[in-house]
Amino acid sequence: VRLRTGRTNTVSLALTAEREIMNHTAVLISAIAGELRETRFHVNVSPYFPDENPLDPVIRLVEAGSSDAIILNQTQPDDPRVRYLLQKGVPFATHGRTEMGIEHPYFDYDNVAFGRLAVRKLVRRGCRSIRMITAPRAQTFAGHMIAGARDEAKALGVVFDVEEEVDDTTPTSQVMDCVQRRLAEAPEIDAFIASAPILAIAVVSAAEAVGRTLGQNIQVATKEATPFLNLLRKDIIAFPEDASRAGSFLARAVLRALNEPDSPPLQELEVPTDDMR
Repeated sequence: VRLRTGRTNTVSLALTAEREIMNHTAVLISAIAGELRETRFHVNVSPYFPDENPLDPVIRLVEAGSSDAIILNQTQPDDPRVRYLLQKGVPFATHGRTEMGIEHPYFDYDNVAFGRLAVRKLVRRGCRSIRMITAPRAQTFAGHMIAGARDEAKALGVVFDVEEEVDDTTPTSQVMDCVQRRLAEAPEIDAFIASAPILAIAVVSAAEAVGRTLGQNIQVATKEATPFLNLLRKDIIAFPEDASRAGSFLARAVLRALNEPDSPPLQELEVPTDDMR
C-alpha cells in the first residue's frame, strides 16, 4: 500500500507506558481504535518509558515512514515533539495543549477549571488546608491544575500548597510514605487533591493508616476516566474525565489533518462542571 499510494494507512499513538495505561490511556486507545474502525486506517501503539526521551519514539516513527499521522499525549508547554512534527510536515494531534503560540489539533481537559472546582468542593466540606499531588511540572496540565487550585484557594482564603516530593509517576509506596509524613508534620492539613485515581487511593490508604477518617477529618478530590472510586470510598470527590470522548475526537482531528491539511485544526476542550456529587 505504501509503495502504491505513499501512505501506510496507519495512525500511531506515541503514548507513555506508565501505570495509568490501565485506566485513562486504555480507554483513550479503545476510543481511537473504535473511531477509525470504519476507515482504511488502523492503529499502532508506540509506547515509551518514563526514563526515555518522549521525542525518541516520534523520531523513530517519522524516520521509518511507518505512520501517516501521530497522536501524542502528556504535552509540554514548549513541546519538542510538536515542533519536530511541524518541521517534518507530519500530521498529528495532541491529547493536551501546548503554550507555543502554534495552532494544532488537540483535545484537552480543562485542568484550570478542575483545580478551581476541586478546591471549591473541599472548602464546602470545611477544608482549610489543602495539598495537591499532580504530574511532573514539565507537563502542561500540571501547571494548569496548580494555577486553577491556587487562584481559587486565594479567593476563598484557604491554605494551598503543592507536594514537591512526589508526583503521579512516583511508586505508590513512596506516595503513601510522603502523605503520612506530611500529615504528621502538619496535622492541620485536611484535604488532598490528586491528579489521578491511583494517587487518590494512595492518599486515602495513607491517611487511614495514621488514623484519619475519609469524609470527616480528611477529604480527597480527584478525577477519573472510569467511574469506580466511589464504589471503593463513597466520600472521595471524583470528577469524571471523558477519555472516550477524547479518543474519538483525536481520531477525527488527525484524520482531518491528514485529509484536509489546509483546513483549520480541530480543537476541543472538556470543561468539568460543579454538578457532580
